[in-house]
Amino acid sequence: MLAGLLMLEGTLHWFTLRINKVATASVGDRLVSSAIVILFFFLPSLARTGLGLFACMTIDRPGDPGTALQLTAVGRFWLMDLQQHCFEGYHLGWSVGLGVPLLVFVCLLVPGTVLMLSLHRRRQPSLVTTFDRHYGFLYRTYKPSMCFWEAVVVLETIAFVAVSVFGHSLGSYYQIILMIFVLIIMLFMLVTFKPYAHGIAQRV
Repeated sequence: MLAGLLMLEGTLHWFTLRINKVATASVGDRLVSSAIVILFFFLPSLARTGLGLFACMTIDRPGDPGTALQLTAVGRFWLMDLQQHCFEGYHLGWSVGLGVPLLVFVCLLVPGTVLMLSLHRRRQPSLVTTFDRHYGFLYRTYKPSMCFWEAVVVLETIAFVAVSVFGHSLGSYYQIILMIFVLIIMLFMLVTFKPYAHGIAQRV
């Protein structure tokens, strides 16, 4: 779906350039900025899918009281398919072949790209008419010294998704505690660093 939206955006932009006879030097920037916007929309779903490939839970433990039928489900099982043992069979292939690249993309490449673009803007403040036009939504709401904060927001989103995915095996009680712990850390960072350019956004 992401590729289809990018192709549609690129096609429409190409026809616009042909009609208006505008230089095509900024087509790459437009495609990258459009890809980032679409990625932000699908980021929680991508993170949930990637982390879900590693989410396992224990059903029965050796020595647990129960019938023989209950104790046949001993070990850890994949949360998406409770008939499949963790990191065995096809789950191993899915987790290594799809899960690892997806986590590298979501947890490293996406926040790293946001960080690189934000710091590039701070190093070259004169690029207002070109660079800022395409990527200004990443840092315009933050202070110049905190222009990279959108990358922190991306990591916070991934942290929330991780708690919702892996906290399921711990139970609702501990999952809520982990969620509150993440919220406290985020609140502490917000109060300490005050990244937003407008004071009203600092209120919590």
